[in-house]
Amino acid sequence: FPADALEQWHASYPVLDGHFFWTGEPRPGGIKLDATKLDELEQQTHRLATRTGDLFFLHRFLFDLFLGALPPAPDTRNIPGWLKDGFAALDDPSVFSEGPVAFARACGRSPEHVSRACRKHLGNTPGELVNEARMKDAARQLRMSDLDILNIMMDCGLSNPSHFYKLFKAQYGKTPRQYRLAHRGLVGQ
Repeated sequence: FPADALEQWHASYPVLDGHFFWTGEPRPGGIKLDATKLDELEQQTHRLATRTGDLFFLHRFLFDLFLGALPPAPDTRNIPGWLKDGFAALDDPSVFSEGPVAFARACGRSPEHVSRACRKHLGNTPGELVNEARMKDAARQLRMSDLDILNIMMDCGLSNPSHFYKLFKAQYGKTPRQYRLAHRGLVGQ
């Protein structure tokens, strides 16, 4: 669906403001969906794709997504600005491909200090945050390119296929190949 559809939905239901990721704050640690919830969302996505232009189905999808699948965003008001900046830097492949040390460098703090702050404020280790960013990029590449899976793995800064497959399956509930096949032809993912 068009990006402005989310903005229109949000404007229609302002009472939800601040509970989800549209507040402009980073979503620390991303989200983790179990395989059942991921399958449900995938089925809803396919239903939505066959009913383009129908606002009822779009609003239903968004309510199910935000109120059913996603937990409320954690309170990010007490997270230090340097950690928010470092978290935002994880969108850059040059940061996540180098690993937690590059993440700490992006935060402008020592790896030990970043590790303590991540556990305190985000409930994750820097390695977990980096790996989530890596898998997010891997999923994007699997959907949007025909690159070989091993090349995608190396682009993400990983060199062990077994580890890559384990991380990917833990985050998306499918192997990279299964994920690619399931998302062929879906636009705007």
